[in-house]
This record gives sequence, structure tokens and C-alpha cells, in this order.
Amino acid sequence: MTDMTSTAEPVAIADTARGVPAPARVRIFSGVKPTGHLTLGNYLGAVRRWAAEDQHRADALFCVVDLHALTVEHDPARVRRLSRQAATLLLAAGLDPQLCTVFVQSHVDEHARLSYLMECLASDGEMRRMIQYKEKVVRETARGRSVRLSLLTYPALMAADILAYGTDEVPVGDDQAEHVELTRDLARRFNQRYGAVFTVPRAVHPVVAARVMDLQDPTAKMGKSHAETSGDRLSAGRAGRGAQEGDAGRDGQRVGGALRP
Repeated sequence: MTDMTSTAEPVAIADTARGVPAPARVRIFSGVKPTGHLTLGNYLGAVRRWAAEDQHRADALFCVVDLHALTVEHDPARVRRLSRQAATLLLAAGLDPQLCTVFVQSHVDEHARLSYLMECLASDGEMRRMIQYKEKVVRETARGRSVRLSLLTYPALMAADILAYGTDEVPVGDDQAEHVELTRDLARRFNQRYGAVFTVPRAVHPVVAARVMDLQDPTAKMGKSHAETSGDRLSAGRAGRGAQEGDAGRDGQRVGGALRP
């Protein structure tokens, strides 16, 4: 990824002065779901790059996607608490409100409104083919629980999150790639039926840590639901140290402070 040098801004200003518009910045959208405490995997796979690179090179939006947390069994008070905690950790990790936008999904009504339009475009078969949905159905059924309809339509809401902002790039781990591909399909379908409205985004995968495995169970992906017992949980203090020492983690030897949603 190309770093922005100290001469980039003056050149853009000079071009504008000559009547040549500066190149539009790439728009990035990504989010973190407050279903549990953020983990080392979140930091390595996403937040470290958001803070070190993405917020500096692009028009970046980072969202606490609390509506997604409602697709599974939850305690409302806990979701609110974890949403605040996630936002705090993102700021502690180095996201700067002067450089990027950090916000909570449910505070913007357009996410839910556009989600309905995405549901009207998608088919039942497309939703049921999502691997994450199949895995969660098996897991919940094994526990004797029913599965919420919102879990099936989850990808439509994710598509709305991305498309609402004219997103060019979506930084995701490999487990979310299929959802971004569905978003691309829905954007093209809408544009063909109703006219050119949405930017067709592309998924961007981290060079390292696209999938971080659980420290206690190396066969499973590290997840927030396991953070309480696995020792992977992050705190704001550790997040701050991670932002200060993050460069030490680039050589793969260690990651100072270790944090990530």
C-alpha cells in the first residue's frame, strides 16, 4: 500500500489552483460487531491497519455495528455497554476523529432503511448459501436453540452498511469475503434495474492475520465469545500501548499491547 508522503498534499493543492481537480480519495468502510469483548485477533487482522494506514490514505469510516449484534441471543444492556467499549477501544488504538469517522450503526437510520431494499433484491437461496449462516444454524440447533430470521438476512444489512456510503474498499477477514461478494452482486443488480446508484465495492484482505485462530482451540477462529476464558480479551490500556508500540509488530516478532475489535 502506498504511503502518503509529505509532498502529496501540496501537489494536490497546486493542481487544484491550476484548475485540475485533485484525485478523489478512496472511501473505506469497515465495522466491528459488539457481541463480546474485542480480541487480539481483531487487532492483528483489522484495527492495527485501520490506525496505521487506512485512516491516513483514505476517506475512512469505521462503525460499531450494533444492529448486527441483535441477530443472536443478547442482553440489551450488555450490547449497549459493549458498543461503548468497542468505540473506546477503537479510539485507544489510534483512530483519530480528525482523520476518520467513528460512529455507531444504530444512530444512522439509513442503515435499516436500505437493508429492506437489499432484502427486496436478494433471493432466499443467496442468503441460505452463506457459509456463516449454515455454521451458526448447526451450532444453535445443537444447543437446542431456534435461529432468528435476522441471522438469515444479516448479509442484506451488511450490504446496506457498505453501499450507503459509496464505499470503494471493504477491509475484511477471509470469513467475511462471501458477504462482500454478495454486496457486489446486489449493487450491480440494483444499478441494472433502477439506474446507476451504488458504487460496486471490493474486498481488501490483510496481508497477515486474515484469520487468527483461538489460542485455546487452534482449530477454531478466535472470536469475541471466547475472549472471556481464552485470555485473548483486550482492554483500553492494552489498546493504547498497542497503538504506541504497533510498529514493533510489523516484523512478526511481537505486537505491543495487542488489541483489535
